Amino acid sequence: MDEILNLLGLGRLSIFTDNEEWARFILFESSFLADLQLILAMIESLAWFLPLLALVCFLVAWWISRWRRKTVLYIGASVSITMLITLILLKLVQPLLVASITEPLLHDIASEILRVITRGLVIQTIMLMILGIVIAAGAWLMGPNPRVVETRNRISLNW
Repeated sequence: MDEILNLLGLGRLSIFTDNEEWARFILFESSFLADLQLILAMIESLAWFLPLLALVCFLVAWWISRWRRKTVLYIGASVSITMLITLILLKLVQPLLVASITEPLLHDIASEILRVITRGLVIQTIMLMILGIVIAAGAWLMGPNPRVVETRNRISLNW
């Protein structure tokens, strides 16, 4: 690239140097935002590892269990309860985090950033909670309890 620029006589122009600063557009610069970006990058890297680890743990628990239907029921219920607790904690911690920022401009920016960043997390958490409820309900419907058998029969008659 340098040879081509030198042939064209453009090698000494500052916009063609290896300096990446000219290509960056900084809207706002703050140490708080830099720390927040670092934390979010760490969370993003864990976002792939932790669900896979949880899935492996659930599969191993189901595989070694003597009562597999109950194990699936407990897994579904625990996923639902965990996601509900996560949603509650998100809703409690966000205002506290934003309230800890004293500068008004940073307060508004951080509030909007957290709202945008956590929107996808909230949707995913709700979907996992619904999935846990469906798994628990399906495991419950497969049980031998007379009430469950009656419920299964009612469902099958309506289909």
